[in-house]
Amino acid sequence: MCGINLIIDKKVGLDDSIIQRMNESISHRGPDHSNWAQHNFSNQRIYVGNTRLKIIDSHDRANQPLSSKDGQYMLTFNGEIYNYKALKDILIDKGYNFQTESDTEVLLNCMIEYGSEGVKSLNGMFAFAFVDLAKNQVIIARDRHGMKPLYYAETDAAFVFSSELKGIHASNLVSKRLNESQLNHYLQFRYASTPYTFFENIKSVTPSNVLTIDNSGLFETQFSEVIESAGKNEIDVDKIETLLKSALTRHLQADASVGLFLSGGVDSTLLLALSKELGVSLPTFSIEHNASVGSFGTEDSKFAKKAAQQYGANHHSFEVSNAILGGFNEHLLHMDQPIGDSASLLTDFLSKQAGQQVKTVLSGAGADEWFAGYNRHKAFLYYLKSDLLKGHSKTLKGAASLLPTGIDHPFRKPFRLTKKFLQNLDDNAQTTYLNFLQFKYFNTDAIENDITTDDIFKWALNHDRQHYLVDDLLMLGDQWSMHNSIEMRMPFLDNELTSYVTSLDQEALLDKGKKWILKSILNKYEGTEYTQRSKEGFGLPTGKWLHDSLFAEQLDFLNDPQSIIFNYVEKDHIAKLVQGHMSKKQDYSLEIWSVMVLVNWLKIHFN
Repeated sequence: MCGINLIIDKKVGLDDSIIQRMNESISHRGPDHSNWAQHNFSNQRIYVGNTRLKIIDSHDRANQPLSSKDGQYMLTFNGEIYNYKALKDILIDKGYNFQTESDTEVLLNCMIEYGSEGVKSLNGMFAFAFVDLAKNQVIIARDRHGMKPLYYAETDAAFVFSSELKGIHASNLVSKRLNESQLNHYLQFRYASTPYTFFENIKSVTPSNVLTIDNSGLFETQFSEVIESAGKNEIDVDKIETLLKSALTRHLQADASVGLFLSGGVDSTLLLALSKELGVSLPTFSIEHNASVGSFGTEDSKFAKKAAQQYGANHHSFEVSNAILGGFNEHLLHMDQPIGDSASLLTDFLSKQAGQQVKTVLSGAGADEWFAGYNRHKAFLYYLKSDLLKGHSKTLKGAASLLPTGIDHPFRKPFRLTKKFLQNLDDNAQTTYLNFLQFKYFNTDAIENDITTDDIFKWALNHDRQHYLVDDLLMLGDQWSMHNSIEMRMPFLDNELTSYVTSLDQEALLDKGKKWILKSILNKYEGTEYTQRSKEGFGLPTGKWLHDSLFAEQLDFLNDPQSIIFNYVEKDHIAKLVQGHMSKKQDYSLEIWSVMVLVNWLKIHFN
């Protein structure tokens, strides 16, 4: 696990201080080693940088950038190749010799042997730059699920690549200008939309894409179209269990300590149960909220402790109180792009605590997206199968307004879910699903919806897998785990597992309820208590903290008529949201938190 940097100096007018600055700016991603190399590249010059977190083969011989013996090829790599041992055996049969035990050297030789086609054989999370000095060619690639980030920019003087936007900014080669189009997207979805960023001249490499740079310029191709399969295979739960065990076995490979983020929910508890079945004992880490917060978060903590005891884990629980808000501005300072999800602050906190004991941690991220685990999945399928709902959306929207959803109402949660469902109905199915995802309280430009497909439900699941998962969950997971020098691994996003799930009838993923497949497997390992519990979101009790007036500093922008946010959202509109929430008539905590993050992030990064 590492941070990578790359500069292609088009006019040979730069010096090595730039790549050094870039490495320093992302040193948290690789505190164990930092290095860079410089080579002539056609009539240009190339600088390749790397900061390393030692996970596989901790010996210095595996440090990066890694070069071939003849010096023709060079690699800087961030991530893990989980099938590297199998690939290594194939390459040995082809005559390759290895000097290290690292997956980095396997990847280097794989690219030497197969070129860009070699990317298709990789099962892992990765972002890398492969340099062929003889061909004057650079191959850039990002994994199919978008687990590892990679950003780039082109100027008249250079191509610049980095694992983080901080690296691009540290080069001082790209002007720092706000991409205003992403403000509208953020206000509706609470994150930027890949391949765009909040910075006008900087893009993100799209997951599953390869960029090739040579004398003729930059070309982008897709190496995987895993989500396009339209198969309808019958669901084989035993096969899925076998695939998940194999995935977990690969993800447990490390020359450093491995732990598990444990919520006591289905996903993380299943990983813990299967780890025990594989004979591996993992330390586990979770958060708990103090008593003053009431019931928020207490269920997760209770079930996490039970699961750890049941499956023999050494459990560590860390208490979260409103004191965490004291680090809000520092959190935003290190945040590459705003994400309006309070799980971001919690992930930062939990990663910091776990990083004091392990260098690698497993996460259940991706299970909800790939096994239909959200309420909106169940609601949308219900909508698709109901002519009544599709034909009377306007009437039902009106009826929904009568439901009380104040924070103190005894039926707040079911009423809120019902109200959200009914108010988002539309005669158009795709619009209905997008409504489930969007905030409707801000005056922003409409999101274009020009998608054509015969399988609407599959499109909906793939939308979550390609957008919410990539731009929210995986982005914040990588950002804060690596900020605290800890590697996060996601076994549910193993290529073999997700390829099989893709081949299934996607509606069948809900045949017996949300995530019924994973629940069935966990029940085999005496996990019924965890499969029958209600789901708690991973986030802060923002609703209660707003009522306790703990966000005065973060809401101070309402007193500043010059705040940049008012160029996009009317001040009175935000004020009404705050007032509506404070009156306890409605719960607008998600919307208010999202705005607070955006406004204060803009203030820090754009004055």
